[in-house]
Order: sequence, then structure tokens, then C-alpha cells
Amino acid sequence: MKFGKVYIVCAMDTEGPIVNSKKPDILQNWNQVNKLVKLITSNKFRNSVRDSKGKGLIFSWFLLTLTGFKTNPFKRPMKHHEVFDYYNKNFSKNFKKNKDGIYWHYHQPSKSGIGNEWTKDWTVSQEYFNIMSRLVSERSYYPTCFRAGGRIENNDTSNWLEEWIPYDFSNCSGRVNWFNKESDGKFLIDLVDWSKASKNWSAYNPSKINYQKVGKLNRYIFRSPDLNSNVHQIKIQDIEEAFIRAQNGKNACLSFFEHDRRMKTADNIKNVMQLIHKVSKKFKKIKWFYKNALEAANLSLNTKQYNKPKFNVYLKKENRLQIDVHGDLYNRIPFVCFKIKNKIYERPLNVLGLNKWISAPFKNNELKNMKLSIAGCTPSGIANVQHFKYKSGNFKKI
Repeated sequence: MKFGKVYIVCAMDTEGPIVNSKKPDILQNWNQVNKLVKLITSNKFRNSVRDSKGKGLIFSWFLLTLTGFKTNPFKRPMKHHEVFDYYNKNFSKNFKKNKDGIYWHYHQPSKSGIGNEWTKDWTVSQEYFNIMSRLVSERSYYPTCFRAGGRIENNDTSNWLEEWIPYDFSNCSGRVNWFNKESDGKFLIDLVDWSKASKNWSAYNPSKINYQKVGKLNRYIFRSPDLNSNVHQIKIQDIEEAFIRAQNGKNACLSFFEHDRRMKTADNIKNVMQLIHKVSKKFKKIKWFYKNALEAANLSLNTKQYNKPKFNVYLKKENRLQIDVHGDLYNRIPFVCFKIKNKIYERPLNVLGLNKWISAPFKNNELKNMKLSIAGCTPSGIANVQHFKYKSGNFKKI
């Protein structure tokens, strides 16, 4: 009998410090956050429990951009790229060496604009487009794995993600206390509902009309519940279910999430590493491996290899831009944004032909001062970002 494999994803909702005097265990400045991250990314910590190949822990850092709010009651990092830049500046060498992944974490602002309130209403704002455009234009980064802020998702979120991002690690189904009373007095399930979603350690293609149900969308949703919170804890039974799945011949993606906000995060992660090792001794024929989210997604799904998309731009009549794509594009259309005098705009495209799109007209002064950015990814999440500038009657790659 052919056995499956178990791929372990340690997802980190990476948000930076929070100043909250009522919760002294919260890390309240970057020095404290730095201490935690240095601890858990050290060779000693990573290698304290090794996988079947003798390799150490790999992290998946879902970096938050917290913008679009009117207030900031807990003095959270709320500048564009603030968390992204801090982690990349201080830990990029460590992350690359250990094959950690950098992905996207997003909180949808509520209508109130209060800096610690989220909503499931995807129509309140389109801050997600603003953030994506800035990441693409200013950091040459296009996300291919996503985690919803507060685990909050609905059909609007799901169908927007379908356009751009192939892998979603937001499903927190399982033995969850859905009727836990939150700080605002509401039940958890009033804002976060994955109660009907798959509890398998695998992915599913969601339905267009119900994100919790299997359907015909192209993107994949993976289960990734709380590692250790007041509403859910990973138990030995959960880990055994992943190994049983592999024993039955199917790959398992055992994913869980933590935050970079408490020192006890280190203990929580160490404990689950030890539990996984303990369970693995009962399933001696099953191989298990630490992987980042993208690798785990592709390996668990046996995704085929695709050619990375590459973009060409041609200036046409009426200053319309024709964009051609060579390679395999997951996106229905390329993600296109342009920057003029420090302001970034998105521009929709119309289909012109196979792998060809055309824009609405631009003004002459827009072309001359424009930095054009185009991004997208393969169905297996291999991203590409290219930038162009207008020069001598056409656009040149920069």
C-alpha cells in the first residue's frame, strides 16, 4: 500500500506590537517582538524537534498591513509596509536560509474606522486593493497565500480572492467554541463562521455561493485552526487524524496558526512540535515534513509545475495599453496598477484575445509620469512582478 505524507505548516499572523495595559502579556514594542522572533527562529529552537528528514521547523509569516482605519487605540503599526519592512529588514537572511515563507494577512476595517475593529462586510471599503497595489508597486511583492484577519471570511471575500490568490489558509474548523462571547459581547460565530467547513487536514475548492462548501472555484482553502487560544487548541487527536489520513494513502496538510504577540507563543509551538513527534512514533511508516505554506499546498495537492508568467506592454491607439502574458497565469486577468506622483491607481482590463488584454485610454501626461506595475502568479503560486516606464513612444521594463 502506498502511504501519503504529512506536511506541517506553522502559520504566524505577523502583526507587530500592541500597546494594551490591560493585557501585560502582550508584546508592546518592537524590542519585545524582536526577542520572541529571535528565540523561535534560532537554530536551537527550530531543530529541537526534527522531521522525518532531520530538518528543523519552517515558519509561514503572514504579514499584516493595517491601514484604512481612522483611529489607533492600541498604537499598532499602521503605516504602509511597516510590518513588512521590519520583518524583511531584520530577518530576511534567517527566513531565506530556513525556507520560511512570506505571505499576506489582512484585516478588513469596520465602518466605524476604529483601529481594533474588523468586519466581514467586504463592501465597506476596498482597502485590500490599496494594500495589494502598494505591495506590488512599492515592494515588488505579490502574495499567493492568504490568511483572513480574525479568521473572518464570507462569500464576498472568497470570490475576490478567487480572482487573485490561489491558496487560502483561513479555515479554522474543528472543535471550536463558536459561542464564545467576544470582547464586544457578541458570539464568535456572529463574526467568524467556519462551523460547516471541512475538518479534514486537506484543501477544498470552495463554492461560489458558499465559501464553506466544496464547489467549482479554482482556488483552494486549507484548514488552519488556532494552535492554542480561548476557542480552540490543537490536541493529540487532531494530529493523529492527519497521520491516519496519510496511512490511508492521502497526503495531509497539518496547518495551525499563532501570533507574534506573546512570549508564550514559543511554548505553544514547542509543545505542538513535541506532540507531532510523539504521534509520529505510533505511525512509523508515515513520513512527515515541516514546510512553508506554499510548498505544503503544492506537495499535498501534487500540483504540477507551471511556467512563471511574464508580461509585455504595448502602447496602442488612444493611449491604450495592450498587455500580453506568456506562461501560465492563475489570475483571470493580470493585476495592474500604476503610480503617478506618489498616488497609486488600479486600472481594469478588457479581454482582447488569448492571454491578451487592453486598458481604457490614458492621457498623455499620465503616460509620461507613470510607473506601471503588472503582477500575477501561476496556479501553483509562483509569482512575478514587473515594472515599466514610458519611454520614446512605448513602455520599457525597469
